[in-house]
Amino acid sequence: MPARPAAQRVSPLSLLPNELLIHILTFASFQAILTVQRVSRSFHLLVSESMTLQYYILLGASGMID
Repeated sequence: MPARPAAQRVSPLSLLPNELLIHILTFASFQAILTVQRVSRSFHLLVSESMTLQYYILLGASGMID
């Protein structure tokens, strides 16, 4: 079977439940969370709809820690 074109490949990360992805991203810097948000539409929705990740972004951008 031929390999799928790059545009049709599915990231193994996108197969994980959203709750687990959010938990994993809470260990990343706010800059990394913002970078993940730009990777795909699904990751953009994940980050923009997660109050937890929005909190970490605002906290990090303000130079504060939890």
